[in-house]
Amino acid sequence: MPVISNTERVSRDIIAYLFGVHPSTVSRWTKTGFPRNKDGTFDLRTCITHALTAAEEMVGQETNMEAAEQAIVWLAKFREQRARLSQLECERLEGTLVVAADMEKAIFELARKTRDALLNIPARLAAILAAESDRKRVEEMLDIEMRKALEELPNVTAKG
Repeated sequence: MPVISNTERVSRDIIAYLFGVHPSTVSRWTKTGFPRNKDGTFDLRTCITHALTAAEEMVGQETNMEAAEQAIVWLAKFREQRARLSQLECERLEGTLVVAADMEKAIFELARKTRDALLNIPARLAAILAAESDRKRVEEMLDIEMRKALEELPNVTAKG
């Protein structure tokens, strides 16, 4: 699915994709008044507004019942998607929905910090462990260091 902003000028193929029609259908629409920029692109907001207005007008007319029924279905789908987007935006603003890219970045940072903390253990303990002859004591020291490194991670992520 293409990622576009509300103000972006888009191609005929993207308009066709978003409206669920073939690109040649969009070309036919432009011949009957569908808004197109002089450079051949389409303003998404203008196109949606035009389509909504045309669909609402078609629903009020009884001359072409098949087209009116299609317009009703399209309007219902559009309103459903608009409500869904509004719900997602509310969830994002409330903090219950996060942007995937932000989450991926946070997970990457956590993994990097985990790796760094664990890889630093040998450098910190090498000299101490080399002098230690008690196997149990070596195991305890390694356990303490690993737990310390892992327990610091929530503090690191909370700080950013």
